[in-house]
Amino acid sequence: MGLDKADLTAVATVTLDGVNYRTLDPIAMLKAKAVCVRDLDQTGPPLRHDRRHLQLVARCLPHFLTQIHAEAIASPQTEVSAAKIFSRAFALLADKRIAPTLQAERIDFASLLPPEFAESPVARIRAAYYHQMPRLGLPAVSPQPASFPATVSPAASVSPHLVLLEKLSAFAGTATPPLSDSLAVAALLPSLRERLHGLHAAVLAGEKPATALVSLLDKTSAALASPQAADSAKTLGLSFNSIVSPQLLLSPHPEVRLAAENASASIASHTWHAPASSLVPDLARRRDISTDQRMSL
Repeated sequence: MGLDKADLTAVATVTLDGVNYRTLDPIAMLKAKAVCVRDLDQTGPPLRHDRRHLQLVARCLPHFLTQIHAEAIASPQTEVSAAKIFSRAFALLADKRIAPTLQAERIDFASLLPPEFAESPVARIRAAYYHQMPRLGLPAVSPQPASFPATVSPAASVSPHLVLLEKLSAFAGTATPPLSDSLAVAALLPSLRERLHGLHAAVLAGEKPATALVSLLDKTSAALASPQAADSAKTLGLSFNSIVSPQLLLSPHPEVRLAAENASASIASHTWHAPASSLVPDLARRRDISTDQRMSL
């Protein structure tokens, strides 16, 4: 609901347990849910959950943009397409038909646009941030971490392992978490891997001490080996074994290599290993879900 033809082509791929799922990207989903909240009776009957879905999608958006940003840095040939995605995000937040609903639902625009983009090495993204933030009534450079609602963790100012653990802990003991929650966690995993890879490159270049990466590896493994993470991973059908990449395990830096080996072993010994009949394949069999449920993805 509320989407035009261009929105329906905005597709993101989410990989869970080696299975690729194509869904509308968080920008299109945020627009659709804002329109539902604005135009549809939420009290029923039947009772609708568009407000909750809107908040969940808002959690996904900054992680989605962070992932697109990381891909643009790693692959300069994707800079143009990444810039277009950022332009869509800014245009949505400036849309006079959408922005009032987001503001009424207390979604802080600053929380959706991590301040790290102001110093992006990708010229198009950096320029978009500087030009578009003032149009949203926000500073182009935030001297303090962006202000986040209580339900959203600032990915740019909090270490990824802490954000991930917070999200996983929220799902612990849940029998069937919403698909949006699975997407939120899955979207954060690439950000954590990217942070580890970025630190590794900086260590090898002599720009950062190895202790910084070793510390993050230790904290990450402790978080992912926690009872909350193990319980939630089983609930969501996720595996964390790919967090410590082969590049880290084969690092030419002995201190990093040892820390990566220890972290990998710790995560593997505590991580639930998803069987073929886990949640993710089960989700793929839900072919008869309603239009509203599909939009919640």
